[in-house]
Amino acid sequence: MSPIRVLLVDDEHEFLTPVLRFLTKAGMQVVGAGSVEDMDAVLADFRPDVVVLDVNLPGESGFDAVCRLRQTTKAGLVMLTARTEIDDRVFGLTQGADAYFTKPCRATNRVRRARQSG
Repeated sequence: MSPIRVLLVDDEHEFLTPVLRFLTKAGMQVVGAGSVEDMDAVLADFRPDVVVLDVNLPGESGFDAVCRLRQTTKAGLVMLTARTEIDDRVFGLTQGADAYFTKPCRATNRVRRARQSG
């Protein structure tokens, strides 16, 4: 079984690094990007199964990026952001996100257990 490919786009290094490490330990192939511009460069060579995007990114916002990505990829699109307002959640989902989660989040072993049982 080939690993799930994840592109994680977040400009907060203190968030990005541990999440990359956790997902990699869970058996996923993970690439990080600190901006939408970096994400675009990664997408030239990497075809993710899932793209996880923050909203507040330098340059183009995650909202704009998810709308554009929805038109060009079949990957799952997940917003993971500190923006918790209902209006933001609804907007993210109407822009094309498949899911919208808020920070802070906590990594658990559920990912690993789900992969092993699937």
